[in-house]
Order: sequence, then C-alpha cells, then structure tokens
Amino acid sequence: MKVALTELEQVAKDLSIKVTYEDLRTSRGGSCRVMATRRIIINKHLHHNEKLTLLARELGRFALSGLELDDRLRKKIVVLAPNFSSDSNGHILISNIQEFLRLP
Repeated sequence: MKVALTELEQVAKDLSIKVTYEDLRTSRGGSCRVMATRRIIINKHLHHNEKLTLLARELGRFALSGLELDDRLRKKIVVLAPNFSSDSNGHILISNIQEFLRLP
C-alpha cells in the first residue's frame, strides 16, 4: 500500500511541524526553524511524488520514537532519511538502527 501525502502531513502535525507549500523559484524546499516553530517548506511547483519524497526525507530528520506510526509510513520516512540509505537491491542500510526498530 502506498503512502499518501496527507498521511505524511499528519505525521508532521503530530510532531508540531508546520508544513507549507510555497512558490520557491530556486529551491525544492527543506526544513528550518523560525523562532520556536519548526517548519517544512516545499516548493508548490514540484510533482506530487517529489513533494511526498521531500516531506518524508525531512520528517526523517526528527525523532519519531514518540509516535505510533503504521509500518509503511515509518519505513517510507526511515528509508528516505538523511542517515539511511539502501543498496542496489533495495535493502535498507541503517546507520542508526535504534530509530528504525522503534515500532509500536
């Protein structure tokens, strides 16, 4: 089953991260902190799959251990997180396995 953009947006909301879609001319987007607010800003002109990938990757920068996530959501985020990668066969190569194993 595929992961929907709205599901990832809900994960962000659960983490108190504000997600916005902006007209970014020279950037795809990313995460930042504005004062006390954590934000993920995504270029609104990206294709749907690119938005989904960017949001999942940026969510992977945050601690997910306190959330009860569906396995497919957690896997999508973990696989795209900056600290994780996969080999040519699609097997996950994890440098921080503790985060991956924190399943509800």
